[in-house]
Amino acid sequence: MLVNITLKNVPEDLHDQLKKFAQKDGRSMNRTAIMLLQEQLSVPSNQNSKLLQRIRERRDRLPVLLDEAFIEKAKAQGRK
Repeated sequence: MLVNITLKNVPEDLHDQLKKFAQKDGRSMNRTAIMLLQEQLSVPSNQNSKLLQRIRERRDRLPVLLDEAFIEKAKAQGRK
């Protein structure tokens, strides 16, 4: 669900920076502010969360743990 927020008392120089940044990239100020907030706060998307969950589930089903001994043995076999 999308929600609205209002920013009050934004310093004029910050407003100008946001406006210039948005114009440079051909975006609206609103879209630019959202993009910058997402980048700064590292808001994960649902898609990334679902992918991470699937990766964790598959990893948990793996029969072999990749410890140092297993890796060294695999390296040695690959050199033959």
